[in-house]
Amino acid sequence: MANVASCSANPASNSAVTQSGIAEALSIQRPNLVGIVLRLEKRGLIRRVVSESDRRSQVLSLTPRGARLLEELNGVIA
Repeated sequence: MANVASCSANPASNSAVTQSGIAEALSIQRPNLVGIVLRLEKRGLIRRVVSESDRRSQVLSLTPRGARLLEELNGVIA
């Protein structure tokens, strides 16, 4: 979760990032990211929507629940 969320410039701001951008930042193949994204979405930690600028792309953002969890994780790690 923290790795995926930290791919955005400021995860606490809940800015959206593409799945492709996350895969590239983590140096993994996009198909390998799909399972992670599905699990995070199922747990209510991220929201996935079709990009307005490129309908082939999906944009991810943290839900309020995901943002709270990220804050907790940052507190533990710091």
